[in-house]
Amino acid sequence: KNENMKTLGVKKVGESDPIDINTIFQIGSNSKGFTSAAIAALVDEGKMNWDDLIRKYYPNYNEFNLSDPIATEQCTIRDLLSHRSGMYENTGNEHVIDFQYNFPEILFRMRYIPPESEFRTKFAYNNIMFSLAGESSARASGMDWGYLVKQKLFDPLNMTSTGTYFNDYISNPNYAATHYTVDGITYYVPPLNLDAMGPAGSISSSIKDMANWLSFQLANGQFNGQQVVSSKSLTETHTPQILIESSPTQEIYYGLGWAIIKKDGKTYIQHAGSTRLSASFMSFIPSEQLGIVVLANEGSNGATFGSVVANKLYELYFNIKTPLTLTSTPNIYRDLENSTYNPVPVKTTSLNPPPLPIENYTGIYYSNYYGNIKIEKSSETTLNLYAGNNPEPNPLSHYSGNTFKDDYHNTDVIFSKIEDGKPQEVFTERWEINGANGTFNRI
Repeated sequence: KNENMKTLGVKKVGESDPIDINTIFQIGSNSKGFTSAAIAALVDEGKMNWDDLIRKYYPNYNEFNLSDPIATEQCTIRDLLSHRSGMYENTGNEHVIDFQYNFPEILFRMRYIPPESEFRTKFAYNNIMFSLAGESSARASGMDWGYLVKQKLFDPLNMTSTGTYFNDYISNPNYAATHYTVDGITYYVPPLNLDAMGPAGSISSSIKDMANWLSFQLANGQFNGQQVVSSKSLTETHTPQILIESSPTQEIYYGLGWAIIKKDGKTYIQHAGSTRLSASFMSFIPSEQLGIVVLANEGSNGATFGSVVANKLYELYFNIKTPLTLTSTPNIYRDLENSTYNPVPVKTTSLNPPPLPIENYTGIYYSNYYGNIKIEKSSETTLNLYAGNNPEPNPLSHYSGNTFKDDYHNTDVIFSKIEDGKPQEVFTERWEINGANGTFNRI
């Protein structure tokens, strides 16, 4: 039973069109619960097993091969849905957002990154590995992942506004635009296309549809009298698979597409989603038949807002006198946020020109993990960087010597190894993350 459904605000900053219960938002990583539930439906049908090897669905090493041979051969659907592959946290996000590669190319490039930890020993949130489980379900069912989720979940749950891909979102006339706030000013920023990690983060939905999804979760897989997914298979998605952290006051686990928090004798099932420019938060307590969904079309504070609202609901419901804190593990809740991102480029000023002619910095530089970046002249002191398949330039302003600044991220771009007056190497501080080497070599 839906006790309350409330909307606030407008779809786009500076305009007056209000949000309503059918307005769709990009929900980011709350897509993960849909992917695990769709796989649960296939488990019910005998088409998949939680412990199926990924190699069963991706036998070709040219498609799937990790640098850890044990993980390559032994990782299962369960391992990938619970983020225990041994890969670095968030490895591959840049390939989606910055380089705009499709999933097959991103998956291929994952072989060039070393593991962070021994297979199955550590939780490390990874959208690409999770997406691989979702794409395996597409191969198991013989249908596109998006159609699979629609057929198994959206249709029987009467989620008529919900879509799986970017075009579903932007083609809906009733969608909430995406925003980011800096220094108290909220800017409209065009939405991100996350189709390349669809099973981990590309779904868009409304608060009305998400209420149906919440009801389905609380009803052990039933909706309107129909058993959409068996209670056994759905419960498996809510079952701890790996410990994230433990303290004297609470334990946090990850299941199959859900975080599980055990605190004061209660079990909270929840997840957040961030697209960097929008956010979602969903939390429920099965034993109490109580839950909440919060959607926001602003990315810098949206996920935190959702968790604060959910915690306040629980404080009131359980008459808790001290503030409730359930979100002490940031990597579950801020998976696509980037603290250095600024929607308005900040130009770096330099008193001195670059030591080399600006044309000498231009060219194509390569990394086996990231692929190509192209550097082009913009002015006598500025460059444009184009990453992979991304047609949008990333402006670079001269800072000092052979160092430029990335205007959007305020990070260093350092050219080096000068031969015949031309740099042969460029280091990008922005991409020296998640276990990756941010160095590119001229080709």
